[in-house]
Amino acid sequence: MSNKLPKRNQPPTPASHIEKRIEVSKKEVLFMGPLPDPETLQKYEEIYPGMAERIIAMTEKEQGKRHENIDKTIEIERRHQRSLNLNVRMGLFLAFGSVLVTSGMCCYFAYLGNIDAASDTAKWVIASLAAVFITGRIAPQKISKD
Repeated sequence: MSNKLPKRNQPPTPASHIEKRIEVSKKEVLFMGPLPDPETLQKYEEIYPGMAERIIAMTEKEQGKRHENIDKTIEIERRHQRSLNLNVRMGLFLAFGSVLVTSGMCCYFAYLGNIDAASDTAKWVIASLAAVFITGRIAPQKISKD
């Protein structure tokens, strides 16, 4: 057996010329969302009867849970906001009450004739309130930047 290759200018003989063809095809199916496309769903149903219904039921159940979690999150945020609003109102009410009590003390000291005690009390209260308002406005800005 001699396997001689044909020369370049000569046409190949049928025995020496073997043609091989390879055909490759590739198909990619991509879908987004909880359900596959209808064709894929139909193929699932053909392979395993009842599978399409199970897939749809599973998707509906998952979507229901997702909506339930979103509703719970919204309710928690509403409660938190109400709590914050209540805390702010309570803080304003107590601050106003403390200013009234302190003003009353200053007036009482002045009524007794102790002007130095009245002025010292007023100075300390004003300085304390100023410090609280200044640090109260700076602290939330630092927290939000982090």
